[in-house]
Amino acid sequence: PQPRAIQVTLAPDGTPRALVWADSIHTVRKVYEHWRERRFWWSEPLKRDYYRLEDFQGRIHVVYYDLTTACWWLERRLL
Repeated sequence: PQPRAIQVTLAPDGTPRALVWADSIHTVRKVYEHWRERRFWWSEPLKRDYYRLEDFQGRIHVVYYDLTTACWWLERRLL
């Protein structure tokens, strides 16, 4: 499936604190890793900050901030 646009509340250090989609708030318990990808994809630049995190229900999510469009996305494919 394609990524899903979401809203993200940030902690003071700039990491995701809560994720919002489908009228649900998913509070972040732990950020496991953060990485930045910069490359060309089909002749368009790709600039994203990725976060692999866990919410308080124990679910693992991968979200990213698209630096080109200034939008947050929930990655819905298996990495």
